[in-house]
Amino acid sequence: MISNIFAGPLRNRRVLIAIFVFSLLATLVLMPFRAYVLTRVAVGKPSPITVVSPVDIEVVDEEATEALRQKLKSTSPVVYRLDTSWVKRAYDSISRVFFILRGIVARGDLSEQRLREILNSELGVELGSQDLKLLIESRFSFDIEAFIVDALKKISSYYILDRPTDRAIIVYDPLMGKYVSPEVDRIVSDKEALKRLIRKIVVEIFPLDKDRYVPAVVDLLYGVVKPTLYYDASLTRKYVEERISSVEPVRIVVKKGELIVSEGQKVTKEIYKKLKILADVMDIQPMWRSFLGLFLFVLIAALVFSSLWFRVYSYNRVDPVASHRLMLFIALESLFFIRLSIWIMGRAFAPYAQMGKLFLGFSSPLFLPGLLSAFIFGFPLALIPVLIAGILICFLPSGFSYLPFVLVLSSVVAGGGVRMGRGANAFLKGIVWGVIFLFLMMLAAFVYEIELSLANFVAPFLAGVGVLFVSFASLPLFERAFGVVTDMSLLELANLDHPLLKMLLDKAPGTYNHSMYVGILAESAAKEVDANPILAKVGGYFHDIGKLKNPKYFTENTMGLSLHTKLSPNMSRLIIISHVKDGVELAKKYGLPRCVIDIIEQHHGTSLISYFYHKAKKFEGYVDESLYRYPGPKPRTKEAAIVMLADCVEAATRSLDDPTPSKIKNLVSSIVNNIFMDGQLDECDLTFKDVKRIREVFVKMLISFYHKRVKYPGQEEKDGSDNPKSNGQKD
Repeated sequence: MISNIFAGPLRNRRVLIAIFVFSLLATLVLMPFRAYVLTRVAVGKPSPITVVSPVDIEVVDEEATEALRQKLKSTSPVVYRLDTSWVKRAYDSISRVFFILRGIVARGDLSEQRLREILNSELGVELGSQDLKLLIESRFSFDIEAFIVDALKKISSYYILDRPTDRAIIVYDPLMGKYVSPEVDRIVSDKEALKRLIRKIVVEIFPLDKDRYVPAVVDLLYGVVKPTLYYDASLTRKYVEERISSVEPVRIVVKKGELIVSEGQKVTKEIYKKLKILADVMDIQPMWRSFLGLFLFVLIAALVFSSLWFRVYSYNRVDPVASHRLMLFIALESLFFIRLSIWIMGRAFAPYAQMGKLFLGFSSPLFLPGLLSAFIFGFPLALIPVLIAGILICFLPSGFSYLPFVLVLSSVVAGGGVRMGRGANAFLKGIVWGVIFLFLMMLAAFVYEIELSLANFVAPFLAGVGVLFVSFASLPLFERAFGVVTDMSLLELANLDHPLLKMLLDKAPGTYNHSMYVGILAESAAKEVDANPILAKVGGYFHDIGKLKNPKYFTENTMGLSLHTKLSPNMSRLIIISHVKDGVELAKKYGLPRCVIDIIEQHHGTSLISYFYHKAKKFEGYVDESLYRYPGPKPRTKEAAIVMLADCVEAATRSLDDPTPSKIKNLVSSIVNNIFMDGQLDECDLTFKDVKRIREVFVKMLISFYHKRVKYPGQEEKDGSDNPKSNGQKD
């Protein structure tokens, strides 16, 4: 199956080499080499390129987010569990001890040793002898007890830690079921701070004899007071986890068209992160892998479109292999110029981060493939290089995602505009074409949500004018390099100033007159059957230039006298046939295009020189018919076939004595049918419908050429004495 798809010219070694070279060059053009610089930037060094984001980017900065979490974890407060249950126990214990001690004091039975044992067993307090003596002297009065309880109450309002910490703390209240942030000045973190706090409170409470009882009460309370906050590892871990889970990820946001870094600018850590993220988003693979993958894709695309080209190509203005190379060249040229424009726009407008939008207006390269292909190949054949270029352009940076859309539409309009532009009103049609293209620009802007400005309206018109001049200027280069013939070159040949036509007018005026009529007939017929009217007209003008070598042997140049009466049929045959070969030689000498030379060579096909063939049979009996046929080849294009038909019907119509419309119609039908039945149209792509329309055009045109004219007063008498026939011909 594959052999059927890639058959014919694709088996030609030169064609395969052209496809390979095209694929290699196209890959080099499309490869985002500048993107690979993103993988080689370094913090603290100048950027080698200017980078503008082609897409919107919003990603989580994992490194920054993790750093934030670690910082939060290291600075997170330590959780302490609130527990004040000891306060009530302390109240009860002190009240009970003071009650017992007051009873013992009343009996006069309290000694230091017994007081030490009671305080140690009931309160777990160890006091010195001085403190014990002072307490015994106080007789454990209700006032002292009240002062101690009041001090205990104030002390319990502080946050006393069970272990010191240099980090912030947070308190979990089990009764309320929530976290509380304590005031820093109410936190007691170590034993020295606790002792200072107790002394401060006791001094404030005891109004009398402070120096006497304060030390003993301070020591007593210091032994009774317990921590109100206890470090809880599980709560601390849970609290840290909750805080970490509530952290919003750090996001790096880059807007489409945002300038990330300018060429030569020092790369900071933040810029480096954005460049790395952009490289990840663009999925920059190792260069060799990207190059190989892109090359294989381009190669397959080139093979497919090359096969399509060879199946639909039929213009015959240039060798099929050469036309294929030209098709690939135009596609490659469009890729190159578009990439060049993107580079220029990036350097010129990157500081403004608007190059994607501006490129829509300054999109001259988008016209090139459509215009050049339409000038060279015609429309719609021009769409093949446009389509392959449009597909490959998809590999350009995503900031220009609208380029394939604009390329195809603009090329369709450009190609159609070239076709529309033939004729006297080409300027007006060009304006219409410009308006249509402007509409397409606006449509692309709407579809791709591109902001329009005055520049976007003016720029397409200026770009179109500019690329039109570029196309005209580059056409001669294409013609010389690839042997291409465009309508522009054919129009130059059609202006009748060519030396060969001047020679024909001077040496063979009858042939010149006949050629002019053939050119007009061929042009009119070509318009009706979708052939190239300019090529048909030029082919008609030059088809008989071979008669310049022996003009007197052709009756249109001898005023009815024939030199063949003195020659044998065989000699006449050689002279008549040779005018085709002589015409080809003259055409090559004067540098006529290949397509015109083909018409000269094919305009008689392998038709029979019937007059001399029958004359030879009359004298010699049996004659080999093949000797009296032109060597060919038969017409292979519509234009060559039309010139053949026009040549025959115009010459035959001249021979009519009385060319009435009915005679002309019958004659044209007869000649066209004979040519068709003789197989002269077998190798061209004219259909039965085309032949019918050509015949109708010929009849209409010939009737207008050879219609009868009204005679002026007095002309009948004068003409009647010399010529009794109405058309002015003598017997």
